[in-house]
Amino acid sequence: LSQVTSVFLALFAGHDVLFQDADVIWLRDPLGYFAEEADPAVDTFWMDDGARTSRYAPYFANSGFYYLRANDRTKNLMYRMLQSFDSIITFRSHQHVLDQQLIEHTARFGLSVAVLPKDAFPQGQVFHHNKAQMQQYVDGELKPYVFHMCWTANEENKLKYLKNLGLWFLKPTCSEDAFREEAR
Repeated sequence: LSQVTSVFLALFAGHDVLFQDADVIWLRDPLGYFAEEADPAVDTFWMDDGARTSRYAPYFANSGFYYLRANDRTKNLMYRMLQSFDSIITFRSHQHVLDQQLIEHTARFGLSVAVLPKDAFPQGQVFHHNKAQMQQYVDGELKPYVFHMCWTANEENKLKYLKNLGLWFLKPTCSEDAFREEAR
């Protein structure tokens, strides 16, 4: 619920919000995309999750990377997400509830939803199922804004894959073990 609360508070303070999970790596500043390339009339922008099950239709929005413009429609969306704590717990998925709310708020309140282009905002589904495209990123032929290592089983594998791609930028002294040792 902390991810909903933090976004809700920032929106109500009048700020646009770029939310991201900890496994999102910036390769270019994505704020430039929202300032210069994104349609200024759109309220919300979502990373494409890659899943194509009815559970996430029709937007297939990934709740691990998104941008919201501060306005009454986005404030209403996040207020309703705060009220949906029981559903988030029941479904064990913030993303599932969010996708349902996007549908409702689009229909009832005119919320506009855009899905970000997968080549500029790739994620773990691309990593696991499109090796040729991943190689284009590694070779510098494609220059995405961010990469989100979702669709990956656990933190250990995420770290291993990000290191193999050359996308892990923290020094060993910034590891969880190093922080725990310092705390003793």
